[in-house]
Amino acid sequence: QFFGCPSFHIPGRCFPVSVEYAEKTKRGYMKAAVDKAVWVHCHEDMGHILIFLTGQEEIEQACNLLAKKLDDLHEDGVDMPDVVILPMYAALPSGLQQRIFHEAPEGVRKIVISTNICETS
Repeated sequence: QFFGCPSFHIPGRCFPVSVEYAEKTKRGYMKAAVDKAVWVHCHEDMGHILIFLTGQEEIEQACNLLAKKLDDLHEDGVDMPDVVILPMYAALPSGLQQRIFHEAPEGVRKIVISTNICETS
């Protein structure tokens, strides 16, 4: 205890993580991150995707771009799992922030696009 104050222990959950970095800094890193997420979604085994970006506007742009690219692929007949795209940043209402913790339905990949707020969540 710290000066007689109660302490709380909140257990976390651990998941296997694969980290991938760009080989070199790119000017259009947001678009490059979206393109990488599309590639992973179409070619890799099931598992969720977490993308870190710098702020709310960039995250919203990335979510919209990703949704458009995946819709275009679906319309072109590309066979891929369903996906749910979730933004995460501090100014997002808490009810919407909580969606990242909900279980995805079977066969659905979550793609979370976030600021560094997710590093500790």
